Order: sequence, then structure tokens, then C-alpha cells
Amino acid sequence: MPDDFRSSTARAEGTSNAPSLALSPSLLQEALTPRGLFTNLFPVSLESANLGVLRQTTKAKKAEFADRRRPWFYQSGNVLYAYGEGLDEFKDPRFTPAIVAIEQEPEFVKHLVKFGLSDFFRRGGYLVRSRWNGLSVIDNEEIIASADSSYLNICPEYRFQPFRLEGANGTPIYAFSIEASWVTVPGFEIGARLVKFAESVAGLKLVLRCKECGPHCPLHERLDNVLGVFDSFAEDGAELTTRCRCEDYTPRPIRVRQRVRSKGGAARRGVQPPERTVIVPGQVVIPASGQRGVLRLFRDRSNLEKQGQIWLGDLTSTGKVRTGGLKIRYEHIQRFLARIAGHETGAISFTLSTGPKATLERVPVTAEELAE
Repeated sequence: MPDDFRSSTARAEGTSNAPSLALSPSLLQEALTPRGLFTNLFPVSLESANLGVLRQTTKAKKAEFADRRRPWFYQSGNVLYAYGEGLDEFKDPRFTPAIVAIEQEPEFVKHLVKFGLSDFFRRGGYLVRSRWNGLSVIDNEEIIASADSSYLNICPEYRFQPFRLEGANGTPIYAFSIEASWVTVPGFEIGARLVKFAESVAGLKLVLRCKECGPHCPLHERLDNVLGVFDSFAEDGAELTTRCRCEDYTPRPIRVRQRVRSKGGAARRGVQPPERTVIVPGQVVIPASGQRGVLRLFRDRSNLEKQGQIWLGDLTSTGKVRTGGLKIRYEHIQRFLARIAGHETGAISFTLSTGPKATLERVPVTAEELAE
């Protein structure tokens, strides 16, 4: 991999080796005490007995509002809920105010705590990726390892999945499972020097990072989001889909395949949306974080993977398989939560988009607290 290709603005985003807050020996020992299969389940408490400010209807479906960004909508059976930012301006007469108890809509509760925690991390400057069963947070404040070229970092990732559990006394317990992993965080653009590595770039998801992008550009809605998948390098002088000025570089056109977002109604399950190809300067995109396939572009990829496995507890510093990796991962999780909480023992408080406060506890659910 050439070490002198043009770096992107993302290279300066996010990374410092700031030390995590230290845990007290007593708290760490308590957190690491074996507790059956549930040592990574952290309870979420809700301050309210109901879900907050909502409107509901049985006379509409979510698909009718596919083009509307605010407020948000959640379909539960034949009931459609409207909630969140923009609800005050939403005047559809079919919707009426609703008071919904937490246990009336447990799946909706999981949905709300997932996106409430996601918003909390985004406001904190973390890179958050929504997953179908939860969310993942890339901790760009800690660097596990960097490529020799400095254009790729390996950073921790924490995956949060919401659950509803039945407590031993019959009361419900909402909780997040938290799993530690590592991911790639690239900081380079798809410039001319990558032409001879086109096969290695093929299939990588690309994020649009264009300083000149604005409402005048047909791709503006994708700014700072995944634009699509790298297809190939286009011929010099190819007509660009973007409207950037390209004043400080000569455009290196690339073809990007992207899925066309539906403009009327939700996509049917199991049916892939149509694709189109756009042509953009390679200098305005970077590979999306979290793709291990990007490692094939780097000569020192084996060492980067090794450093990730050492951090995760799978290997020792000498490259031997390690036992007791679960303890190391758990310590990483607790240190991350300590830093997020801002102090050693406190919980993490966040707000649901419907209004109520929620708290993610630092002490996990014990096996004894769960129904058999």
C-alpha cells in the first residue's frame, strides 16, 4: 500500500490516546465476579411508568409516512405511534394523544432505549452504527494500533443490544448486553495512487466527505453518510454526479453503486431496492469505518489484526492464544462506561425521544435476579 496517498479530513477526527478513568479494585472485582451467563447484561431503569408524549392511530400505516422525516413513527400491530421531534407540528387528525404504559409495548420500549442511547453517544461525538438488533459505538478516543502509514487506526467497538428479561420476582428487567470488539477506522481518500489497487478497494462502503457539498448537490442528503459501494475507477474527464468545485485537486473519478431510497412506501421484506451508479471524485469519499476488508490495502495488516486480538484478550503480547479473555473484555467495557459516565461509579443517564429519562446502570444483572 503506498504511504503517500492523499489523506482525508477524517484523519484528524477523533483520535487521542487519552487514558481511561481507573476503576477502583473493589468495583472491578465485583464486576468481574463470575455470575453465570449474564455478566454482560446491564439493566436500564426508566423514571416514568409510561412512555411519555405520544400520539396513536389505528387508521394509518407507517408506510404512508415513508417520505416524512419528522416526527418519527413506530408500528405495533394495527397501532401506529407518532413521537419525537416535530410532533407538535404534526396535525394529522387521525392521531390522538395516548398514554401508554411501559409493559403495554415492550418492543417499543426496546426501540426507544436503543435510539435514546444512540443519540446520547452521537451527541458525545462518537461514531454510532445502527444494527438491526441494536447499535455499535466506535470509541475513537482510544487507539489500539495504527498502520505504519498512519492512514488507518484500529479502535475499540462496543455493541449494545436491548433485551427484556423476566426477573425472579416476576418483574420485567430491561437491559443492554454489551460486547467488546475492534474495528478499522480509515483516514484516506480514494485517490489516483489507488488505481492499481482497484481490486482490493472493490466492494468497500464509502462515506461522502465533501467540503463543498450543499443543497445544490444531488448527493447532499448522503453527506457524512454511506454513499454506496466502490465499483471501479472511471475514465478521466467522466461527467460527475456531484457539483463540487474541485479547486484544490484534479478529480479522480470513481463509480459508486448505491441503493435507491424508496420515495413512496417502505420496501417489501426480502426485496432488495434498485441500484444506480453515480460518479464522484475519489477525493470526496473515504472508506466507512468498521470494514475489516480495508486491511488488505495495508502491508502491515497482520500486525494490525494481531494488535486487535491482543487488546480483545484472544492473544498474549507474544501472539499465543490466551485464556481468560472474557475478563479482559469485561474490564474494557467497564473502563469505557466509566469514562462515558464521567466518574468512577455513576450510571449513564440519557433521554428517550418521547421525553422520559432512562439510566444505564454500571453493575450488571446477576443470575440470581433472573427467572429460571
